[in-house]
Amino acid sequence: ILVAIACVLITSVFIGSKVLSYANEVQLRAEGFERAAQALQERTEAVARRAGPDYEQHVLSRLGQSGVHGSFVHLIDQTPARIEGARAADASAANRDGSAVLFELDFNGQDDSALLDIGDASPASISNGTLDCAKNARQILLLDRELDIQRQSVGEIRVRMRTERGRQATFGWNADHDAWTLSNRVGIDLVPDNTFREYRIAAAMVLQEEVKLEEPIGRLAMRFSDDESDTCEVDYIRLISRTARYGGSSLGITYEDLGGVMRRSLYLWGQHSAAYDVEVPEKDPALTMAVGSLIRGQSVTYRVKVEADGEAGDGTTLWEHVGSGDGAWHPVRLSLSPWAGQNVRLSLEVDGEVNNVGFWAHPKVFGAPPKPRKVIVVLEDTLRADHLGAYGYNRDTSPFRARMAARGALFEHAFSQATKTRPSVPSYMTSLLPSTTGVWGWTDRLDESYVTLAEVLRADGYATASFIQNGNAGPAAGVHQGFQSITGREVLGHRSDAFLGPEVFSWLEDHSAENFFLYLHLVDPHGPYVAEEPPYDVWSRDVGEGGRPVSVNHVRHDPESIKNPTVEGRRARYDGEILKNDHVLERLWAHIESLGFAEDVLFVLMSDHGEHLGEHGLWEHVPPGYIQVNRVPLLISLPGIVPENVRLQENVQMADMMPTVLDLLDIDTSEMALFGDSLAPLARGEEQEYFAGRMVVSEEPFALESKEANGYGSLFYREWHMLYSSKIDRLQLYAQARGFRAFNFWRDPQEEERWNRFAVDRGLRDRCIEVLAGVQRSGLSAWRAWRGDAEESIMLDPATQEHLRALGYIE
Repeated sequence: ILVAIACVLITSVFIGSKVLSYANEVQLRAEGFERAAQALQERTEAVARRAGPDYEQHVLSRLGQSGVHGSFVHLIDQTPARIEGARAADASAANRDGSAVLFELDFNGQDDSALLDIGDASPASISNGTLDCAKNARQILLLDRELDIQRQSVGEIRVRMRTERGRQATFGWNADHDAWTLSNRVGIDLVPDNTFREYRIAAAMVLQEEVKLEEPIGRLAMRFSDDESDTCEVDYIRLISRTARYGGSSLGITYEDLGGVMRRSLYLWGQHSAAYDVEVPEKDPALTMAVGSLIRGQSVTYRVKVEADGEAGDGTTLWEHVGSGDGAWHPVRLSLSPWAGQNVRLSLEVDGEVNNVGFWAHPKVFGAPPKPRKVIVVLEDTLRADHLGAYGYNRDTSPFRARMAARGALFEHAFSQATKTRPSVPSYMTSLLPSTTGVWGWTDRLDESYVTLAEVLRADGYATASFIQNGNAGPAAGVHQGFQSITGREVLGHRSDAFLGPEVFSWLEDHSAENFFLYLHLVDPHGPYVAEEPPYDVWSRDVGEGGRPVSVNHVRHDPESIKNPTVEGRRARYDGEILKNDHVLERLWAHIESLGFAEDVLFVLMSDHGEHLGEHGLWEHVPPGYIQVNRVPLLISLPGIVPENVRLQENVQMADMMPTVLDLLDIDTSEMALFGDSLAPLARGEEQEYFAGRMVVSEEPFALESKEANGYGSLFYREWHMLYSSKIDRLQLYAQARGFRAFNFWRDPQEEERWNRFAVDRGLRDRCIEVLAGVQRSGLSAWRAWRGDAEESIMLDPATQEHLRALGYIE
């Protein structure tokens, strides 16, 4: 009898759940699910068709000046009319005498006697030109050779190796020749996949900090793995000179970091000059730039001359500056009013040591813009929309943001393309999915063949600058492309209240006469959640010591003063950091208003992803991509163009940001491969049916590191969220339910109630996976076309690595 009753109950549940599931599937199909899925696939295929190594040149060369700037000339993009100097005929001669590679250990036989093993394991073996460290990779391998390398001459440390299990190698050196007292070390974070990779460590800053200016490098050593049972193999170890990248010619283009600020620059060797033919604009013409030099402690003289048509002699010296080699940039703005409307020849000259290099950071000639346009994109890292008062949260965390929302359009349901900063930033900066950009893990970088929002705006005439507190939003991820300057956390500080200070305000003042694109990436409210000082502790004071205890990743989420963290306490401090950001942004806006151009500002407020705050038993911003880590704020305003006080319910995505900005600035996107859509029509009340039926995608990028489509990610369609994740239910009883969830986030905004909790419709699950996998296949196809045959190389900056480790991105 019991068995019979059980069978009846099981059959009833099964039939009932199947009927429920079938009804929901019919509802989805009736609302156009299949049409939306097909349109999504066609969109990704269209992107793939445009991908290729020539894409960047094709797009940027076809951009016309939009007319809002007046005439302008980027000297960095021009072919010089004349190059003169002691080495102009053979610019590389002085740098090709072996100094490019200061030291090399390539294990081809001649170096065997120079190695010393320390440790109890058997010595590593050398064969076929590589060092085999099997089973003893934790040994320190010392170079039994006295070196005499000046530390300021080293630009990079390059190690080509493979490892199976180890996650960090250690490179060490000291100033004297004592092999047993290595005092300086730098970690090399490894990818343990048994694949040969070249690790390139930016050495200049490390050596500058660890070794005194006058001290040479006298001894080297390396520990190849942090796993004593690891198997690894080393191809070479090299020290590359700082001047190596400048050895090919007298004049070129580079990105150079001085004093924590990276700038795109012309470089000129000492005792050289470059001249450019320029038509000077008629209204308020100016030349702006910044200068600096490569070698610290050597004086360099910079000189700008102007030679008008028919002028006798070598022209007028407009400006001269003697730099002390202090390792910093020196901004310059020069009036060209005496030559307004004339054709002139501008000469940039560098006097000083012949083997030093002078930098001219993005020299630009321009006039007063006839139509002022200032673009400011503010990204608050790890900010989820539902914790903003502007989005209906019960705590007033965002009074200023609410005022800004009334100034333009607020998008109620905006979703990120990834739950981590590293893949998210390249995605919205290119309007492409992570599967297309190839930026999936913490070592990946956006290839130079892609086109970023900053590159488009710079080519159109906008001054561009990036101020970032998260290294994943800068050169480490390849998203420096197009920015004339990138200022990092070493200059800006680590918290949001230190972020918007003199550096940002000075930049705004210096560029107030130009049209510009300013990108501000605040790290808060990323963990740890601090906000312990008044008035930002208002909610944590109320919570006190009460609440539900937690112990997950204590250090990453809580300040040291918190010994017994709770769910409620963390949420209160997270909210406090949001309120702190609100005050910081209000201060920024007040400064903009004081400069008099607030009405010309296209303002975008957004986030790269959200944050789990204990929901689903999760913390941080890790997969699975529930709505807490995918739903983000998006506010857009531009007086007279974007309607005021508009709140929109349609699903949108961060990939829409780039095409929206370009549309609002009247920049043609017809030649671009864009996954997102411009939201400008939606803000105006147009194309609502299209956006209501559009399918939005988020991915699990780390799962793409196998370079194969897997279907992991999210589909957002109308009020439905279909989630398939590698981190869900690996051991679930029903095989067809593993990894899959579906939610109605309109009715259930925290996704607490699974729509398909009794049984999963296998057909719907498989269809969602099929759609996501199809999108990824197109994305990976485009990535391969853009990447071409590029050799895999990992760029590592030790300062950025330590910051990312503190934020929890590197274990």
